[in-house]
Amino acid sequence: MGSKEVVIIGGGIAGINVAITLADAGFAVHVIERETQLGGHAVNFACKATEKCNKCLVCLADEDTLKAYQHPKIKVWMGSKVVSFSGKPGDFELRISHTTGKESSFEELTLKAGAIVIATGYTFFNAEEKKEYGYGKYKNVITAIDLERAFRVDGKIRRLTDGAIPKKIAFFQCVGSRDESIGRGYCSKVCCPYALRLSKLIKSEIPDSNITIFYMDIQPTGKDFSGLRKSCEEMGIKFARNLPSKVYGYSDSGVLHVKCLDNETGEVVQREFDLVVLSVGMSPRDDAKFLADLFGIDQDEYGFYKGRDYFSNLSNVPGVFLAGTCQGPKDIGESMVHGKAAVAEVTKMFASFS
Repeated sequence: MGSKEVVIIGGGIAGINVAITLADAGFAVHVIERETQLGGHAVNFACKATEKCNKCLVCLADEDTLKAYQHPKIKVWMGSKVVSFSGKPGDFELRISHTTGKESSFEELTLKAGAIVIATGYTFFNAEEKKEYGYGKYKNVITAIDLERAFRVDGKIRRLTDGAIPKKIAFFQCVGSRDESIGRGYCSKVCCPYALRLSKLIKSEIPDSNITIFYMDIQPTGKDFSGLRKSCEEMGIKFARNLPSKVYGYSDSGVLHVKCLDNETGEVVQREFDLVVLSVGMSPRDDAKFLADLFGIDQDEYGFYKGRDYFSNLSNVPGVFLAGTCQGPKDIGESMVHGKAAVAEVTKMFASFS
């Protein structure tokens, strides 16, 4: 047979989990990452522990990223992308464009591989597309990802208009998910858990804050979700089952007016908040179609790569496997599990050559 090396395209949580597991099993692994660091989006996520661990798994993501950098059997190609692909299972050839470290300088090189794992991840929905919520127009309308970065970098949140501590905070769920009007009828699965964990973190840091989570349906993702929601309610975090229709305000004003339904009277009202957090969902990456065309991989109706069934690692191309959120929305834990499953499929394929 040909090469016993494995190429992994994408250095996010799923990709590095695949890389570490394969490398620990003795495989030589190449990780092709288009960005300048490993870890994907999770490198911007904050630990959400309050009085105890809230099981966001960000710490495990950080640990795996460090392991991948240090592993002697993993070669990481930063600032790189695949430009051509040929061959068959056990004997693939990929041509990649790789940055040399010099400004605007690239070189092309060829990698041989017996198997390929695509783990290119996802991108977050562009909240500016929901114009009625005013992201990009009102400074105190932010996304949950902006909030994650604030906690990760500064360990606290402040209003962007004046640096004041926000006290009346609203979370809007399903921004860019479960919305057929914008072609995203699927649930992103991660938004409810991260909104609840972020709400708990805010309440722990700002005990006198007033937090309301506006939602369509709270999706009970994960076995500990019911306990997570109960702990939020015990802290005084409110849940309102209706999605606001519009946000009004001035760019530099500290006050935002939210148009929504009063759950008790059913009447349309305006409520005031000094910070609105949009829980944005997952979308396929911008280059998803390019790689689908390059490798001949099927995509589903939303643009995610299509496995042979809902959670499958098997693409329609023999020897090319899928791992993580490129195949559909998953949280960190599910991405790790999906990565482990991809390793099992790769190992099975190599065993079949013996």
